[in-house]
Amino acid sequence: MTYYISPTACFELLMGPNPPMLIDVRRPNIIEQSGFLFPAMAILADQEDGANLAATLDPARPIVVACAHAHNRSQLLASALQGQGFRVRIIE
Repeated sequence: MTYYISPTACFELLMGPNPPMLIDVRRPNIIEQSGFLFPAMAILADQEDGANLAATLDPARPIVVACAHAHNRSQLLASALQGQGFRVRIIE
């Protein structure tokens, strides 16, 4: 099951004492067009990277996935990570 988080709630978590890992799965051209980069703590990844990421992430740390529309790319990665036991939310 996918859970969504608002940008405001995500920002509050990122500024808190135990921030989630932020994973950006936007396409490079979308990042360039937006002119917006997530904070330095974010990981840039492809939506197909679930298995590789799972091997490197802390399973105790919650994860927030961001993409351009909160649809296919973020849902694909979130589903793969949830299948590995991670707690994952998607930015709305």
